[in-house]
Amino acid sequence: MTKSLNYAKSLDISITDKENIANQAKKIRGDQKPKSVNPETTETDGISTSQMSYDSRIANLDAYITQLASHPEYAPNETEIQIASLQTLHSSLVTLSQAVNSAGNALITARANRNNILYNNEVNVIQLIKDIKAYLKSLGDAGKPYYNAIVKLQFKETK
Repeated sequence: MTKSLNYAKSLDISITDKENIANQAKKIRGDQKPKSVNPETTETDGISTSQMSYDSRIANLDAYITQLASHPEYAPNETEIQIASLQTLHSSLVTLSQAVNSAGNALITARANRNNILYNNEVNVIQLIKDIKAYLKSLGDAGKPYYNAIVKLQFKETK
C-alpha cells in the first residue's frame, strides 16, 4: 500500500484524485483516527464504520486498484505495485477469503450438529451423566471412588 500510494502521489493528477486514492488506502489499512467524542452527549451503542472485516478490506482493495487503473499515468517500474500484480493479489485474497468462509461455515454447522446430538436429544449427555451418578451412588462404598471422580466433571445444560 505504501509503495503504490507514494507512487500515486508522485503522479501529475488532480489533488482530488490523490486524496481519493489516499482515502481508499486508509480504509484498507485502517489508518482512520478515532473521532473525539463527548461521552455525555453521544450514544454509547453505535454502528461500527471501521470496515476492517476481511471482506470489506478486499472490496476496498478492488476499489483502490480501480482508482489507480483509471489513471494512465500510473505505470510504475516496480513489479509488485503494477496494476497486474495488484489484481493478482486481489484475486488471491478473494480465493483465500472464500476458502476461510466455507471452512468457517462448515465448522459452525458441525458444532450445531454436535450440540444437537449431545444436548438436544431425549438421551443427551446431561441425562446420561445423571443416570451414571445415580448408579454409582447405588453401589455404595464400592462405587465411591468412581463417583468422586465423575462429580468433578462439569456439565451444564445449554439454554
